[in-house]
Amino acid sequence: MIRPFHVIVTAALAANTAFAQSFNIDFDESPGEAASAPLATFGGAMVQPGFWNVVPASDRSSRPLLDLAGAARGVMIDRIGGEGGFTFDHPNTTGEFHFLLDDLVNIGFEGSTTTIRLTGLVPGVYRVVTYAISPDNPGVDRTSIFVSGATGANPQLVGGDMPVNAFGNGFTHSDHTAAVESTHMNVTAIAATGYGSVNGMQVKLIAPRRLHVRPEAPAGGDGTTWSRAYRTLGEALARAAASGDEVREVWVARGTHRPSETNPMATFTVPRGVRVYGGFVGNETTLARRDILANRTVLSGRLEGAVRSRWVAVLQGGAEPFTIGPPALDGFTVEDGGLNGVGGGVRIVGRGDVFRCTLRGHSGGAIRAEGAARIVGCDVSNNTGIDGAGIHASAAVLMLNTRLHGNLATGRGGGVFLNSGGSLAGVASWGNAAAGGAGAYIASGDADLVNCTLALNRGAAAAGLFAGGSLRIENSMLSGNRESRANPAPMLEQNLTVAGWPSAASGSRNLVEGYAAGPLLLTWSADPVFADPLGPDGVPFSGDESVAVAVGSPAIDAGDTGRLPVDIFDLDSDGDTDEVLPIDAAGNDRRSDDLDTSDTGCCEAPVVDLGAFEYVTPPPCPADFNQDGGVDGSDVEAFFLVWETGGEFGDVNRDGGVDGGDVEFFFLAWEAGGC
Repeated sequence: MIRPFHVIVTAALAANTAFAQSFNIDFDESPGEAASAPLATFGGAMVQPGFWNVVPASDRSSRPLLDLAGAARGVMIDRIGGEGGFTFDHPNTTGEFHFLLDDLVNIGFEGSTTTIRLTGLVPGVYRVVTYAISPDNPGVDRTSIFVSGATGANPQLVGGDMPVNAFGNGFTHSDHTAAVESTHMNVTAIAATGYGSVNGMQVKLIAPRRLHVRPEAPAGGDGTTWSRAYRTLGEALARAAASGDEVREVWVARGTHRPSETNPMATFTVPRGVRVYGGFVGNETTLARRDILANRTVLSGRLEGAVRSRWVAVLQGGAEPFTIGPPALDGFTVEDGGLNGVGGGVRIVGRGDVFRCTLRGHSGGAIRAEGAARIVGCDVSNNTGIDGAGIHASAAVLMLNTRLHGNLATGRGGGVFLNSGGSLAGVASWGNAAAGGAGAYIASGDADLVNCTLALNRGAAAAGLFAGGSLRIENSMLSGNRESRANPAPMLEQNLTVAGWPSAASGSRNLVEGYAAGPLLLTWSADPVFADPLGPDGVPFSGDESVAVAVGSPAIDAGDTGRLPVDIFDLDSDGDTDEVLPIDAAGNDRRSDDLDTSDTGCCEAPVVDLGAFEYVTPPPCPADFNQDGGVDGSDVEAFFLVWETGGEFGDVNRDGGVDGGDVEFFFLAWEAGGC
């Protein structure tokens, strides 16, 4: 017996709005007759009308599918296995039911299989209805349907009495919900008893895993691809919030995005489980291809006139249990938030992540974390607030490879205010000002600092670091912090104040100005030899200083390599999350051996430096960025990318700062073809 193959594929959004990848397909087997298919007004069991593709049931070649509007979307369908096509005119079916249910693929006798494969799908969650009733022998033939990535019952058995122009779950069809994590889906039909059959399929896209935002996209997009991207981030976030935790990523192309043009109470609300990524041109297919520096993606709180958003973004993490991961911002410049000093840049409710972001110009603080936040690879500068102008965290926080500089708090914690402790590794806080704890103020709780630099901060009291709870500090530097009051405390307390000193403090291998004796092992006071303690403006405590170390610093190769944390966030994008932290707060190699300095630190070589920045031996010609022996056009873009961000390698004239002098030096070298 040869039987035909009918498939209806429908990919749709909820509430009458279909996603672009929506299909009806009729695998037709009508010997001696013209190919026939249901009308576009017939939606099958999922009530999804639209264009019907007509494909011969016996054809196993790959064929492109057209969507409900008859447009190509790059999706292909093919079939593996099965005997062929068959048609039977059952008296219970007329009209569109006849076209759908009376044609089918004969899978074969009991135990035989056929697999229908759809490729080119967008990752997402789909509803899959597969028709599998034998119209010539419905009471005997049974078919088991298995859908890859399905949740719930899988496989499902289909068969039984043929209803009159109606559908019945388990009789005429199976009904699965399935996640497509890559670009393909397999639907496998197995003959359970008698002959197996497949006489139709509907696939409805409930929600894509990823949405795209591109300001230049054509109007009316559904976010499923770059070509059909949403024009605004607000649209994408609203769709993500309505998806029921199914949308997991939003990719945002370069440009400036505002939560509103006029409404200061509007904000970008990121729902739980959704990670929002910036830094795209608008054609990338993997995260590895984005370039955050070249494709600056700005979330701005500056609205019309002098109006500002109260909050630029809110990460709505929610409460535990947290089964789908925290919301996140990754790869953005977030600037100019705060309404008359209230609000600020990013508010984290519950849990939330802020990765690889620049946060600046906020009144009311750059980040307010009300739950367990993770802040990684960020630059936080020139913000104002009361407690925690840079970062204010109510719960324990994890901070890694983050820079805080030029922030001003009228209360405590110019750089960071922690109310319940936390873990800080590779954190640099300099040039901040506050009434107390200008570099960092830890009100209570346990705190761990590893390879941190708190320097050149200014405050009325405890200018460097204040810890109200227990403190463990390793491989760190606290120096140059100064109190502004008339009768300042001793030098040690200006740089490091621990309320429960000495019993509440522990750690080893630190450089702390004013330290002579106490609970910290292998810790001493010395000039750290910062690269530029005044900065280009020549004004101390302004935030434009460089607290990277220069030649001759006692911090070089003086740390304990064994204290470095594990690279659980894969900051160097090499796929290895078991290695120790590979880069420092400037993105340079975390362990770079200086051959001109004797190792005074501990353990596996190359020995890590103290502080947040690793000393990197300058190349013979610092203007030759690709080190090909000459300075030419290929070095220009590389230079300006580093120079604009103030990166250490932008200091090509090696005067300790990144400024206009480096541009002049670079172009002199460029004109000469070398240094």
